[in-house]
Amino acid sequence: MTARKGPIAGAVAAVLMGTAMAGTASAGTVHAAAVPACRTADLRASLHGSQAGAGNFGRTLVLANSSHRTCTVTGYPGLGLENAKHKTQRIKVVWGATYFEHDFGRHTVTLKPGQVATAGLAWNAPQGHASLTPAYLQVTPPSQRTYLTIPFAPGAIDAGTLRVTALTAQKPVKPTNPLKVSVYKFTNHGPVAGPLRPGDTADVIVSGCGGGAQGLTTSKAFVGGSAQLVPSADRPSLQGFPKIAKVAAGTYRVSAQCPAVPTTAVTTVTVK
Repeated sequence: MTARKGPIAGAVAAVLMGTAMAGTASAGTVHAAAVPACRTADLRASLHGSQAGAGNFGRTLVLANSSHRTCTVTGYPGLGLENAKHKTQRIKVVWGATYFEHDFGRHTVTLKPGQVATAGLAWNAPQGHASLTPAYLQVTPPSQRTYLTIPFAPGAIDAGTLRVTALTAQKPVKPTNPLKVSVYKFTNHGPVAGPLRPGDTADVIVSGCGGGAQGLTTSKAFVGGSAQLVPSADRPSLQGFPKIAKVAAGTYRVSAQCPAVPTTAVTTVTVK
């Protein structure tokens, strides 16, 4: 990852500002007014997780304070795209909520050394418009004129448009006990417990997430007897989507996570 000079809103990014809400959030306890803004050199950028639904795709953009000083970030990161030869591509960046993430608006996040701020990054699959196929993502921290470059190869992006939320403090979520994953056959009358048949649609539910949240996704599971889960468009709330592995003939291991919780819940499913 390298730091390079670029426009304050990201190289050749035409920014459409979303509604900003005043406020202050802190990842530490130091008052933001007494702390300088994070310089590009203070930060390390990375992408985590993956989300998909109804032609929408998303990842979590993470800016970590890798310096030895406390600093702040306020608002939206600038974004740019590069092809495999590091040539800057012309894109449009939209600030605000994405298909997957609420936008809390511009506010100050105080980062002690090692702490992180996150933003939701999203884009669409090609829908008949001109598209771009990037290999790298340029990330310009708020108020800075240099950017960080990280690998980013999501395939074609519709209309060369990226959507991003404001940076916010990462809030670790502790799961309640027990964390549990369940798989039910989905019918017109609701979920039904019991073995699945090849081609059935299944509800994969993760309960015990912190904060009263419940991870939920509907997946067309075991299509033709395969071990691949295809995520439904209307329930993209899990961190990633359930993973499935064949244990034996007709028996599969299903694992999934709650949003923002690293703990994995596991169950065994029978397909007859």
